[in-house]
Amino acid sequence: MSDPAAEVLRVRLVNLSPRSRQVLMLRAVGHRSKEDCARHYGIGPEAFDVLVLRAIQEFLGRPSSIHDRAAEVAEAKALA
Repeated sequence: MSDPAAEVLRVRLVNLSPRSRQVLMLRAVGHRSKEDCARHYGIGPEAFDVLVLRAIQEFLGRPSSIHDRAAEVAEAKALA
């Protein structure tokens, strides 16, 4: 018998956009540092924080309601 929570996690990951899935896999599952992940994408750590925020929002089914770049960066920094 499979674990229901693991199945929910698997389904949510499969349904993510490819980029969001990769961001979460690199950072959370691959245990790579924020700086290493940012280098992988050729961006700065602050920009990577925003990618993680957006990936988490997509994973949770909560589209971003932030339309101000500075507010999004601040929220992303709070998660880091």
